[in-house]
Amino acid sequence: MLVQGSIKREEEIAVVFVTMNRSAIAKTCLDHLANQTLLPAKVIVINNASEDDTEEVLNAASNQHPDWLEVINLPENLGNAGGMEIALERVFSGQYSAAWILDDDSWPDPDALERLANAAVPEFAVRSSRVVDKASGELSWPVQVKAQNGWDLLEGADRLPEDEVFRIRRSWLGALIPRDVYRKVGPVNGRLFIRGEDEDYPRKIERAEIPVFMVSSSLLHHPPAGPMDCWQFAGHTIIMEKNLHGDRLYYRLRNLWWIIRNDRSLLIALIAAILDGIALARWRNFSIDWLPIWYEAFCDAMMDRLGKRKAPEQPR
Repeated sequence: MLVQGSIKREEEIAVVFVTMNRSAIAKTCLDHLANQTLLPAKVIVINNASEDDTEEVLNAASNQHPDWLEVINLPENLGNAGGMEIALERVFSGQYSAAWILDDDSWPDPDALERLANAAVPEFAVRSSRVVDKASGELSWPVQVKAQNGWDLLEGADRLPEDEVFRIRRSWLGALIPRDVYRKVGPVNGRLFIRGEDEDYPRKIERAEIPVFMVSSSLLHHPPAGPMDCWQFAGHTIIMEKNLHGDRLYYRLRNLWWIIRNDRSLLIALIAAILDGIALARWRNFSIDWLPIWYEAFCDAMMDRLGKRKAPEQPR
């Protein structure tokens, strides 16, 4: 049973996350949100056409707390990007002034939202929780922190600044998006399906010259990314998860190259595709098992073919 927080209720902040076929994980996330010392005014959960008992579990929780929890059960799987597009539009078409972005498996400390909301951050800015692995306390993925001559890519929590609040380059999971930022930046691109909105929207925020700040004491626990490797080549930082295969590799490559093509240029996207190909060959002992997926992702990115990946037998 959900137990709501007992200190006070924040009337302006809504929390959003998307789930699919993970009823126990989604329920645990709701329990963490219900026990926040600063209770969000609303939680909006997008159920991506789950085939297990997720719809029943979420509907039961919503019936228990109808004014606090809203569940939107989609008839088809739109991916995390499609779900987030709907969730954020729902938030900002209502009375809420900010949306806190979570995953179903990102579980906040009890005071995470209170610390995030009360941090000394400029009004027209994005603030973000610190996303860490609960078991180790390490960062769940590298963070780019403001440095004297640009941005430093930091992989360890012990290398973060000691300040309570500091500038970072981009954030998605754990980000608190104000209404004014959403109005300026626009909606999430739901066509990215999965593994894309977390790259695309932060870049849009950056292009709009909206600063992003990490609130170090606002802790959000999330499993770490798979084994990663980073290397420098011709002034570029290449980061790749080593265990990506199949659809996960396809979406990661297609969406990233499409984003770079639209964010910068076709030439830069081509360079990125070549560098990612070198990285894949390097990290897989120069096997070429990744090449068909690389080619498919490249063609789709360059030809603006987004959405859910087509099966090989489907026409393109």
